[in-house]
Amino acid sequence: GGFVEGALTGTLPKVFLNPSKASTFMEVFGRLTKESKELHKQYGPSGKHIYVAAVGVDPAFQGKGLGKRIMQQVSDISDATGMPAYLECSGEKNCAVYEK
Repeated sequence: GGFVEGALTGTLPKVFLNPSKASTFMEVFGRLTKESKELHKQYGPSGKHIYVAAVGVDPAFQGKGLGKRIMQQVSDISDATGMPAYLECSGEKNCAVYEK
């Protein structure tokens, strides 16, 4: 079982965070919160919307379509609810992932 198997079979869990990486993730995420809030306020939709705070795939599993599957679920929820989805990213490589 697990996240990778779920992603490959199309049965992704709704929420996943690797416990061994949780403290590192939260530390980095905490530092970015202020900047992210400012960007969200400036560029994000003003009404009700889905906010994708962070998406990441372990480098050992990148290139297998996992990020695409995660974002497809976000897109499906956005379509089903009629709410726009909003996310921020940096770097040309990262932006290319979300433009697909």
